[in-house]
Amino acid sequence: MLSGCTTSVVETHSQAEPNYHTHNRHVVRKSSGVFLLAFRFWLGQIVLRYLAVGLLIESFLLHAQVAVVLPDTTLVRGSSVDLPITLGAALEPGDTLEFWLRYPRAALHIENVASRFPQRVAITRRSDEPSGADGILHIRAFAAEQVRSIEVWLQCQVLWSGPDAGQFTATDLLRNSQHVPFQVQGGMLRLEPTSPLRFENLPSLGPIFPHPIVTDRIGVSFWLAQDATVELVLYDPLGREYQRWTFAQLIAGVHTVELPIERNGISAGAYHLQLRTGGHVVIAPCMIAK
Repeated sequence: MLSGCTTSVVETHSQAEPNYHTHNRHVVRKSSGVFLLAFRFWLGQIVLRYLAVGLLIESFLLHAQVAVVLPDTTLVRGSSVDLPITLGAALEPGDTLEFWLRYPRAALHIENVASRFPQRVAITRRSDEPSGADGILHIRAFAAEQVRSIEVWLQCQVLWSGPDAGQFTATDLLRNSQHVPFQVQGGMLRLEPTSPLRFENLPSLGPIFPHPIVTDRIGVSFWLAQDATVELVLYDPLGREYQRWTFAQLIAGVHTVELPIERNGISAGAYHLQLRTGGHVVIAPCMIAK
């Protein structure tokens, strides 16, 4: 009886062992699955954070670009215009912003640059240098107070020479002597009439500015088909020669000059400026005011 009971107990115990180990294997598998899911979740969070940081950096870089807005417009040859330029650059008091503009010299003569709000931003014209057929205008802005953008006016004379369409663009931008990325918007200039005032192998004259002439200088632009010596002669309302200027051996192309005039004894009225070169004569009217 005792041995039978013992045997029974032992058999019962030995039959229960497989169930116990099977249970442990299930627990280990479940634990491994939970750990794997947690690891994947943690890894996914890291990836999402890196993606979010990358998007923020990209957004910041795009936002950091300065928008340079140039006019898309049609200009009348021989007219005086103010061309607006806007730079979407935020400046603190004491900050400086320098930028360079490329423009068609045959189509535009830039007389002056000005700030729309001079009490906030002071604008100075640093240089205006030729670069092939174009000009490179260097402008410096100084912020007297905090501003969110800069607005500049270019006071220009639209010349008779030059192509029908000219591209106006920014080439470089510095904020506090550091290069700043920028994006140009606009800048296409169209001229009316579409054809320059010139003839094959003949010179052209104009515009004359300011109009009427109220200072002691006459500004005039003219175009030469070839290298030549140029004489400019001013005639009074009675057709008498009043003053003469000579320019020796100018190169072919467009030229803009200032002619000093004697204001003593001059009378107001309709004068005529005559251009003489290579046997050709071109005449343009001009008004002189007291």
